[in-house]
Amino acid sequence: TAREPLEAIVAVLEAHGQFGSGIPGLTLAQGAYENSFIIADPGEAWILETAGRRWAARRVERGTASISNAYTIGDDYDLAADDLAGRAAAMGWWDEDAGPVDFAGAYADDSIESRRRTRHARTREECSAGLLGERAGSVDEGWMMRIARDRSTNPSIDLDVTASSCVASLPAGRGTIPVFWWCASVPSTSVYIPFFAHADRLPEIVGRAGTAGVAVTPPERAAIDRFAGNSYWWLVRDLADLVAADRNGRLPVVRERFDALEASFADGLAAVLSKAGRLRARGSGEKAAAVLGDYSAACVDRAVAAVGELRARFAAEAAETDAAFAPLVGIYTANFGAFRNAEFEVLERNDQLAVDIPGQMTVELNDPGPDGRRSIALAPHVSFSFDRGEDGRVTAMHLYEVTTLGRGGSD
Repeated sequence: TAREPLEAIVAVLEAHGQFGSGIPGLTLAQGAYENSFIIADPGEAWILETAGRRWAARRVERGTASISNAYTIGDDYDLAADDLAGRAAAMGWWDEDAGPVDFAGAYADDSIESRRRTRHARTREECSAGLLGERAGSVDEGWMMRIARDRSTNPSIDLDVTASSCVASLPAGRGTIPVFWWCASVPSTSVYIPFFAHADRLPEIVGRAGTAGVAVTPPERAAIDRFAGNSYWWLVRDLADLVAADRNGRLPVVRERFDALEASFADGLAAVLSKAGRLRARGSGEKAAAVLGDYSAACVDRAVAAVGELRARFAAEAAETDAAFAPLVGIYTANFGAFRNAEFEVLERNDQLAVDIPGQMTVELNDPGPDGRRSIALAPHVSFSFDRGEDGRVTAMHLYEVTTLGRGGSD
Protein backbone atom coordinates (compact mmCIF):
# COMPACT_ATOMS: atom_id res chain seq x y z
CA THR A 1 0.00 0.00 0.00
CA ALA A 2 1.02 3.63 -0.37
CA ARG A 3 0.81 4.08 3.40
CA GLU A 4 3.64 1.61 4.01
CA PRO A 5 6.40 3.43 2.06
CA LEU A 6 5.18 6.72 3.55
CA GLU A 7 5.79 5.32 7.02
CA ALA A 8 9.19 3.96 5.95
CA ILE A 9 10.27 7.32 4.54
CA VAL A 10 9.26 9.36 7.59
CA ALA A 11 10.90 6.85 9.93
CA VAL A 12 14.24 7.34 8.16
CA LEU A 13 13.65 11.09 7.94
CA GLU A 14 12.99 11.47 11.67
CA ALA A 15 16.01 9.36 12.54
CA HIS A 16 18.56 10.82 10.14
CA GLY A 17 17.28 14.09 8.64
CA GLN A 18 18.05 14.88 5.01
CA PHE A 19 20.73 16.46 2.84
CA GLY A 20 18.95 18.23 0.02
CA SER A 21 21.75 19.72 -2.06
CA GLY A 22 21.41 18.57 -5.66
CA ILE A 23 24.56 20.39 -6.76
CA PRO A 24 27.99 18.69 -6.60
CA GLY A 25 30.48 20.53 -4.45
CA LEU A 26 28.00 22.42 -2.28
CA THR A 27 27.67 21.94 1.46
CA LEU A 28 24.36 21.66 3.27
CA ALA A 29 24.37 25.38 4.10
CA GLN A 30 25.16 26.40 0.52
CA GLY A 31 22.52 24.42 -1.32
CA ALA A 32 19.81 22.57 0.54
CA TYR A 33 16.16 21.96 -0.17
CA GLU A 34 13.47 19.79 1.36
CA ASN A 35 12.02 16.82 -0.50
CA SER A 36 8.42 16.14 -1.47
CA PHE A 37 6.85 12.90 -2.63
CA ILE A 38 3.75 11.51 -4.29
CA ILE A 39 3.20 7.89 -3.22
CA ALA A 40 0.34 5.97 -4.83
CA ASP A 41 -1.26 2.55 -4.97
CA PRO A 42 -4.36 1.67 -7.03
CA GLY A 43 -6.69 2.78 -4.23
CA GLU A 44 -5.21 5.99 -2.87
CA ALA A 45 -2.30 8.40 -3.01
CA TRP A 46 -0.39 10.39 -0.43
CA ILE A 47 1.34 13.73 -0.83
CA LEU A 48 4.24 13.87 1.63
CA GLU A 49 6.11 17.14 2.19
CA THR A 50 9.09 17.55 4.49
CA ALA A 51 11.13 20.17 6.33
CA GLY A 52 14.30 18.80 7.90
CA ARG A 53 13.06 16.05 10.22
CA ARG A 54 9.47 17.33 10.23
CA TRP A 55 6.77 16.40 7.77
CA ALA A 56 3.10 16.51 6.87
CA ALA A 57 1.08 14.23 4.59
CA ARG A 58 -2.28 14.57 2.87
CA ARG A 59 -4.32 11.63 1.60
CA VAL A 60 -5.84 11.75 -1.89
CA GLU A 61 -8.67 9.26 -2.44
CA ARG A 62 -10.30 10.61 -5.59
CA GLY A 63 -9.78 13.08 -8.42
CA THR A 64 -6.36 14.41 -9.33
CA ALA A 65 -3.53 16.13 -7.47
CA SER A 66 -0.32 17.89 -8.44
CA ILE A 67 2.77 19.27 -6.72
CA SER A 68 5.81 21.27 -7.80
CA ASN A 69 8.84 22.74 -6.03
CA ALA A 70 6.86 24.40 -3.26
CA TYR A 71 4.77 23.34 -0.29
CA THR A 72 1.11 22.59 -1.02
CA ILE A 73 0.02 21.36 2.43
CA GLY A 74 -1.36 23.96 4.85
CA ASP A 75 -3.46 22.78 7.80
CA ASP A 76 -5.23 20.16 5.66
CA TYR A 77 -2.91 17.27 6.46
CA ASP A 78 -4.06 13.82 7.58
CA LEU A 79 -0.77 12.79 9.18
CA ALA A 80 2.15 14.80 10.54
CA ALA A 81 5.25 14.59 12.71
CA ASP A 82 4.36 14.41 16.40
CA ASP A 83 6.27 17.60 17.20
CA LEU A 84 5.23 19.58 14.11
CA ALA A 85 3.37 22.27 16.07
CA GLY A 86 5.76 22.26 19.04
CA ARG A 87 8.81 22.77 16.86
CA ALA A 88 7.14 25.59 14.93
CA ALA A 89 6.09 27.33 18.16
CA ALA A 90 9.52 26.90 19.75
CA MET A 91 11.20 28.48 16.72
CA GLY A 92 8.73 31.35 16.63
CA TRP A 93 7.27 30.26 13.30
CA TRP A 94 3.75 29.68 14.59
CA ASP A 95 1.56 30.96 17.41
CA GLU A 96 0.01 27.99 19.20
CA ASP A 97 -3.05 30.14 19.96
CA ALA A 98 -3.66 30.52 16.20
CA GLY A 99 -5.05 26.99 15.96
CA PRO A 100 -3.73 23.96 14.03
CA VAL A 101 -0.30 24.66 12.61
CA ASP A 102 -0.23 25.57 8.93
CA PHE A 103 2.65 23.45 7.62
CA ALA A 104 3.52 25.65 4.63
CA GLY A 105 2.87 28.85 6.59
CA ALA A 106 5.16 27.83 9.43
CA TYR A 107 7.93 25.91 7.70
CA ALA A 108 8.38 27.57 4.29
CA ASP A 109 11.36 29.86 3.78
CA ASP A 110 9.91 33.38 3.50
CA SER A 111 12.96 35.09 2.00
CA ILE A 112 12.52 37.20 -1.13
CA GLU A 113 14.41 34.66 -3.25
CA SER A 114 12.34 31.78 -1.89
CA ARG A 115 9.11 33.61 -2.62
CA ARG A 116 10.28 34.14 -6.19
CA ARG A 117 11.00 30.42 -6.56
CA THR A 118 7.61 29.61 -5.05
CA ARG A 119 5.86 31.78 -7.63
CA HIS A 120 7.63 29.85 -10.38
CA ALA A 121 6.64 26.56 -8.77
CA ARG A 122 3.01 27.66 -8.47
CA THR A 123 2.95 28.48 -12.19
CA ARG A 124 4.04 24.96 -13.07
CA GLU A 125 1.76 23.35 -10.49
CA GLU A 126 -1.29 25.22 -11.72
CA CYS A 127 -0.47 24.19 -15.29
CA SER A 128 -0.15 20.49 -14.46
CA ALA A 129 -3.26 20.59 -12.28
CA GLY A 130 -5.21 22.21 -15.09
CA LEU A 131 -4.08 19.65 -17.64
CA LEU A 132 -4.96 16.79 -15.27
CA GLY A 133 -8.37 18.36 -14.75
CA GLU A 134 -9.02 18.41 -18.50
CA ARG A 135 -8.96 14.60 -18.53
CA ALA A 136 -10.22 13.89 -15.01
CA GLY A 137 -11.47 10.31 -14.96
CA SER A 138 -9.71 9.36 -18.17
CA VAL A 139 -6.06 10.27 -17.63
CA ASP A 140 -3.86 7.72 -19.41
CA GLU A 141 -0.14 7.24 -20.01
CA GLY A 142 -0.17 9.29 -23.21
CA TRP A 143 -1.78 12.25 -21.48
CA MET A 144 0.75 12.11 -18.64
CA MET A 145 3.54 12.22 -21.23
CA ARG A 146 1.79 15.15 -22.89
CA ILE A 147 1.73 17.00 -19.55
CA ALA A 148 5.45 16.37 -19.01
CA ARG A 149 6.14 17.95 -22.41
CA ASP A 150 4.03 21.05 -21.86
CA ARG A 151 5.62 24.45 -22.59
CA SER A 152 2.55 26.66 -22.35
CA THR A 153 3.82 28.55 -19.27
CA ASN A 154 6.99 30.32 -18.17
CA PRO A 155 8.59 28.56 -16.41
CA SER A 156 7.21 25.48 -18.10
CA ILE A 157 6.83 21.89 -16.95
CA ASP A 158 9.16 20.79 -19.76
CA LEU A 159 12.23 22.62 -18.54
CA ASP A 160 15.50 22.42 -20.47
CA VAL A 161 17.18 21.37 -17.20
CA THR A 162 14.87 18.43 -16.48
CA ALA A 163 16.97 15.42 -15.43
CA SER A 164 14.35 12.77 -16.13
CA SER A 165 10.67 11.94 -15.74
CA CYS A 166 8.47 8.89 -15.42
CA VAL A 167 4.90 7.71 -15.79
CA ALA A 168 3.96 4.85 -13.46
CA SER A 169 1.09 2.60 -14.59
CA LEU A 170 -0.18 1.02 -11.39
CA PRO A 171 -1.53 -2.57 -11.42
CA ALA A 172 -5.28 -2.91 -11.79
CA GLY A 173 -5.35 -5.87 -9.43
CA ARG A 174 -3.30 -8.57 -7.76
CA GLY A 175 -1.21 -10.40 -10.34
CA THR A 176 -1.14 -7.47 -12.76
CA ILE A 177 2.35 -6.27 -13.62
CA PRO A 178 3.02 -2.53 -13.14
CA VAL A 179 4.85 -0.64 -15.88
CA PHE A 180 7.34 2.16 -15.26
CA TRP A 181 7.73 4.41 -18.33
CA TRP A 182 11.04 6.28 -17.95
CA CYS A 183 12.28 9.22 -20.00
CA ALA A 184 15.87 10.44 -19.78
CA SER A 185 16.55 14.18 -19.79
CA VAL A 186 14.07 16.71 -21.24
CA PRO A 187 10.70 15.03 -22.03
CA SER A 188 10.01 16.96 -25.23
CA THR A 189 13.29 15.86 -26.81
CA SER A 190 13.33 12.32 -25.42
CA VAL A 191 11.39 9.05 -25.52
CA TYR A 192 9.57 7.11 -22.79
CA ILE A 193 10.70 3.49 -22.47
CA PRO A 194 8.81 0.77 -20.52
CA PHE A 195 10.60 -0.82 -17.55
CA PHE A 196 9.34 -3.28 -14.97
CA ALA A 197 9.96 -3.78 -11.25
CA HIS A 198 9.53 -7.52 -11.92
CA ALA A 199 12.20 -7.70 -14.66
CA ASP A 200 15.42 -9.63 -14.12
CA ARG A 201 17.77 -6.82 -15.17
CA LEU A 202 18.28 -3.34 -16.58
CA PRO A 203 20.33 -2.76 -19.74
CA GLU A 204 23.86 -1.72 -18.71
CA ILE A 205 23.83 1.49 -20.75
CA VAL A 206 20.87 2.77 -18.71
CA GLY A 207 22.75 2.31 -15.44
CA ARG A 208 25.91 4.12 -16.50
CA ALA A 209 26.68 7.65 -15.41
CA GLY A 210 29.14 9.92 -17.19
CA THR A 211 32.74 10.75 -16.31
CA ALA A 212 32.07 10.84 -12.55
CA GLY A 213 30.91 7.23 -12.52
CA VAL A 214 28.57 5.70 -9.97
CA ALA A 215 29.78 6.12 -6.40
CA VAL A 216 28.48 6.91 -2.92
CA THR A 217 30.23 10.21 -2.21
CA PRO A 218 29.63 13.03 0.29
CA PRO A 219 27.83 15.71 -1.78
CA GLU A 220 30.35 18.42 -0.99
CA ARG A 221 33.11 16.21 -2.46
CA ALA A 222 31.14 14.87 -5.42
CA ALA A 223 32.67 15.35 -8.86
CA ILE A 224 30.73 17.07 -11.62
CA ASP A 225 29.48 14.47 -14.08
CA ARG A 226 30.17 15.07 -17.77
CA PHE A 227 29.35 13.47 -21.10
CA ALA A 228 30.27 9.84 -21.76
CA GLY A 229 29.34 8.09 -24.98
CA ASN A 230 28.44 4.82 -23.22
CA SER A 231 25.83 6.43 -20.96
CA TYR A 232 22.26 6.45 -22.28
CA TRP A 233 21.34 9.47 -20.17
CA TRP A 234 24.23 11.52 -21.51
CA LEU A 235 23.47 10.57 -25.12
CA VAL A 236 19.91 11.83 -24.69
CA ARG A 237 21.12 14.94 -22.84
CA ASP A 238 23.46 15.72 -25.72
CA LEU A 239 20.57 15.32 -28.17
CA ALA A 240 18.52 17.78 -26.09
CA ASP A 241 21.32 20.35 -26.34
CA LEU A 242 21.55 19.86 -30.11
CA VAL A 243 17.79 20.34 -30.45
CA ALA A 244 17.93 23.48 -28.28
CA ALA A 245 20.30 25.08 -30.80
CA ASP A 246 17.46 25.08 -33.38
CA ARG A 247 14.33 24.02 -31.53
CA ASN A 248 11.82 25.12 -34.15
CA GLY A 249 13.57 23.22 -36.91
CA ARG A 250 14.69 20.12 -35.02
CA LEU A 251 11.97 19.38 -32.49
CA PRO A 252 9.42 18.23 -35.12
CA VAL A 253 12.00 15.79 -36.49
CA VAL A 254 12.65 14.37 -33.02
CA ARG A 255 8.97 14.07 -32.14
CA GLU A 256 8.11 12.30 -35.39
CA ARG A 257 10.76 9.68 -34.63
CA PHE A 258 10.12 9.30 -30.91
CA ASP A 259 6.31 9.41 -31.10
CA ALA A 260 6.47 6.47 -33.49
CA LEU A 261 8.82 4.64 -31.12
CA GLU A 262 6.57 5.18 -28.10
CA ALA A 263 3.54 3.95 -30.06
CA SER A 264 5.48 0.87 -31.10
CA PHE A 265 6.58 0.18 -27.51
CA ALA A 266 2.96 0.47 -26.34
CA ASP A 267 1.69 -1.79 -29.13
CA GLY A 268 4.03 -4.60 -28.11
CA LEU A 269 3.41 -4.21 -24.39
CA ALA A 270 0.12 -6.10 -24.06
CA ALA A 271 1.56 -9.34 -25.47
CA VAL A 272 4.64 -9.11 -23.25
CA LEU A 273 2.61 -8.47 -20.10
CA SER A 274 0.23 -11.30 -20.98
CA LYS A 275 3.08 -13.77 -21.49
CA ALA A 276 4.88 -12.72 -18.30
CA GLY A 277 1.61 -12.87 -16.37
CA ARG A 278 0.92 -16.43 -17.51
CA LEU A 279 4.43 -17.52 -16.56
CA ARG A 280 4.12 -15.93 -13.11
CA ALA A 281 0.74 -17.62 -12.59
CA ARG A 282 2.38 -20.99 -13.31
CA GLY A 283 5.14 -20.27 -10.81
CA SER A 284 7.80 -19.51 -13.45
CA GLY A 285 8.82 -16.17 -11.99
CA GLU A 286 12.37 -16.27 -13.36
CA LYS A 287 11.19 -16.89 -16.91
CA ALA A 288 8.64 -14.09 -16.57
CA ALA A 289 11.36 -11.74 -15.31
CA ALA A 290 13.51 -12.60 -18.33
CA VAL A 291 10.63 -11.86 -20.72
CA LEU A 292 10.18 -8.42 -19.17
CA GLY A 293 13.92 -7.70 -19.09
CA ASP A 294 14.26 -8.73 -22.73
CA TYR A 295 11.50 -6.35 -23.78
CA SER A 296 13.02 -3.35 -22.00
CA ALA A 297 16.43 -4.18 -23.47
CA ALA A 298 14.98 -4.34 -26.99
CA CYS A 299 13.23 -1.00 -26.49
CA VAL A 300 16.42 0.59 -25.16
CA ASP A 301 18.40 -0.70 -28.17
CA ARG A 302 15.91 0.91 -30.54
CA ALA A 303 15.97 4.16 -28.58
CA VAL A 304 19.79 4.26 -28.55
CA ALA A 305 19.85 3.73 -32.32
CA ALA A 306 17.34 6.54 -32.89
CA VAL A 307 19.20 8.91 -30.57
CA GLY A 308 22.46 8.15 -32.38
CA GLU A 309 20.99 8.82 -35.80
CA LEU A 310 19.40 12.09 -34.68
CA ARG A 311 22.59 13.28 -32.97
CA ALA A 312 24.61 12.55 -36.10
CA ARG A 313 22.11 14.36 -38.30
CA PHE A 314 21.96 17.49 -36.16
CA ALA A 315 25.71 17.62 -35.59
CA ALA A 316 26.29 17.46 -39.33
CA GLU A 317 23.86 20.28 -40.10
CA ALA A 318 24.80 22.48 -37.16
CA ALA A 319 25.23 26.04 -38.33
CA GLU A 320 28.38 27.92 -37.49
CA THR A 321 28.21 29.95 -34.34
CA ASP A 322 26.82 33.46 -34.86
CA ALA A 323 29.73 35.75 -35.65
CA ALA A 324 28.67 38.14 -32.88
CA PHE A 325 28.96 35.37 -30.30
CA ALA A 326 32.10 33.70 -31.63
CA PRO A 327 34.59 35.81 -29.61
CA LEU A 328 32.70 35.05 -26.38
CA VAL A 329 32.23 31.30 -26.83
CA GLY A 330 34.59 29.08 -24.86
CA ILE A 331 35.59 27.77 -21.42
CA TYR A 332 36.07 30.06 -18.41
CA THR A 333 37.59 28.71 -15.18
CA ALA A 334 36.17 29.82 -11.83
CA ASN A 335 37.71 29.76 -8.35
CA PHE A 336 35.31 31.33 -5.87
CA GLY A 337 32.76 30.15 -3.32
CA ALA A 338 31.83 26.54 -4.03
CA PHE A 339 33.60 26.56 -7.41
CA ARG A 340 37.16 25.23 -7.44
CA ASN A 341 38.74 25.00 -10.90
CA ALA A 342 35.16 24.79 -12.18
CA GLU A 343 34.64 25.26 -15.91
CA PHE A 344 31.85 27.56 -17.09
CA GLU A 345 31.16 27.01 -20.79
CA VAL A 346 29.78 29.86 -22.90
CA LEU A 347 27.93 28.66 -25.99
CA GLU A 348 25.28 29.66 -28.52
CA ARG A 349 21.78 28.19 -28.11
CA ASN A 350 18.44 29.11 -29.67
CA ASP A 351 20.20 32.06 -31.37
CA GLN A 352 21.13 33.37 -27.93
CA LEU A 353 24.27 33.38 -25.86
CA ALA A 354 24.11 30.82 -23.04
CA VAL A 355 26.25 29.75 -20.08
CA ASP A 356 26.58 26.18 -18.82
CA ILE A 357 26.94 26.62 -15.05
CA PRO A 358 28.87 23.58 -13.80
CA GLY A 359 26.75 21.13 -11.85
CA GLN A 360 23.62 23.21 -12.34
CA MET A 361 22.15 24.08 -15.72
CA THR A 362 22.64 25.78 -19.05
CA VAL A 363 21.00 29.22 -18.95
CA GLU A 364 20.24 31.55 -21.84
CA LEU A 365 21.32 35.19 -21.54
CA ASN A 366 19.48 38.31 -22.55
CA ASP A 367 21.06 40.92 -24.82
CA PRO A 368 23.53 43.19 -23.00
CA GLY A 369 22.23 46.25 -21.21
CA PRO A 370 23.84 49.73 -21.21
CA ASP A 371 26.40 48.48 -18.67
CA GLY A 372 27.32 45.52 -20.89
CA ARG A 373 25.83 42.96 -18.53
CA ARG A 374 23.77 40.08 -19.91
CA SER A 375 21.18 38.88 -17.39
CA ILE A 376 19.92 35.29 -17.18
CA ALA A 377 16.56 35.04 -18.92
CA LEU A 378 14.94 33.05 -16.08
CA ALA A 379 16.77 34.85 -13.25
CA PRO A 380 17.32 38.55 -14.06
CA HIS A 381 19.10 39.13 -10.73
CA VAL A 382 22.08 37.12 -12.06
CA SER A 383 24.12 38.49 -14.97
CA PHE A 384 27.42 38.13 -16.80
CA SER A 385 29.80 40.51 -18.54
CA PHE A 386 33.04 40.07 -20.50
CA ASP A 387 36.45 41.78 -20.45
CA ARG A 388 38.42 42.41 -23.63
CA GLY A 389 42.11 43.09 -24.02
CA GLU A 390 43.68 45.84 -26.10
CA ASP A 391 43.62 43.54 -29.12
CA GLY A 392 39.84 43.03 -28.73
CA ARG A 393 40.10 39.44 -27.59
CA VAL A 394 37.89 38.35 -24.69
CA THR A 395 40.05 37.70 -21.62
CA ALA A 396 37.61 37.09 -18.76
CA MET A 397 33.97 36.75 -17.74
CA HIS A 398 32.37 38.33 -14.66
CA LEU A 399 29.42 36.92 -12.73
CA TYR A 400 27.10 39.26 -10.81
CA GLU A 401 24.29 38.37 -8.41
CA VAL A 402 22.01 40.98 -6.89
CA THR A 403 21.03 40.13 -3.31
CA THR A 404 18.32 42.00 -1.42
CA LEU A 405 19.01 42.80 2.25
CA GLY A 406 15.97 43.53 4.38
CA ARG A 407 16.21 46.58 6.65
CA GLY A 408 15.92 45.89 10.37
CA GLY A 409 15.34 48.15 13.33
CA SER A 410 12.76 50.88 13.88
CA ASP A 411 11.76 53.56 11.39
